[in-house]
Amino acid sequence: MIAMAERRGIGMTAVSNIYYAGNLAYYVEMATRRGLIAIAAANTRASVAPFGGGEAILGTNPLCVAVPGLGGKGRWLLDMATTTVALGKLSHAANLNKTVIPREWGFLDAAGRPTTNTAAAQQGAPTPIGGYKGSALAMMIEILCAGLSGGAMATELPIYRTGGDPLGISHTFIAIDPKRFLPAGEFEVRMDRLVGLVKAAAPAPGYAEVLVAGEPEWRCEKIRQREGIPVPLKLWEKLTGIATELRVTPPQPTPVADGKPLL
Repeated sequence: MIAMAERRGIGMTAVSNIYYAGNLAYYVEMATRRGLIAIAAANTRASVAPFGGGEAILGTNPLCVAVPGLGGKGRWLLDMATTTVALGKLSHAANLNKTVIPREWGFLDAAGRPTTNTAAAQQGAPTPIGGYKGSALAMMIEILCAGLSGGAMATELPIYRTGGDPLGISHTFIAIDPKRFLPAGEFEVRMDRLVGLVKAAAPAPGYAEVLVAGEPEWRCEKIRQREGIPVPLKLWEKLTGIATELRVTPPQPTPVADGKPLL
């Protein structure tokens, strides 16, 4: 895809019946380091109730978009699920033994009713971000990924919570060379100016500054590189259990004050 964009100005691929690529930001950042705009998306198993629905039909269907900046670094990076919050927030709360989650996370229980109970939410479904708009975004990704590649769509995908079935999901990746539209370097300068214009907004009460997509994650990355990665004890026990089954020696964590292993 990257080589195609560098050669032709745009590269696009849609693939089906594969496993999830994982952190989509990792792949789009590969493209931004080459001065390309990048878009990545994937459909996932049915786990989200569509707007107005009470049962899981759509996937969390993530969307990731990144643009290059000055100095060969990314300047703006959107990496989001099309749900009110990512499913990872719920599993993280469970790993921290939190029995209650915020109502604004928008989870439903198994009967399709809003819930703040962590265990009930795990048996239910998240809701689309922005209501009907989130449903439309999830379907757009379903169309561009599975619809375009001929892959399984929505409830046609296997439920893989048991780990016994292949995922069979679809991805679409797009790369665009901005130098086909503007002189070399001008797009990056324009993105730097756009970010500056947005960040120049006066912060609202309760906020120290205006952040743009990618900034919280890049800041967190620097902290993790410097201080290590805290892992909930419950999750660490699961990971070391899997390592034992596979006869893999896990890294030795450093204990910290709150009981979380630090990698």
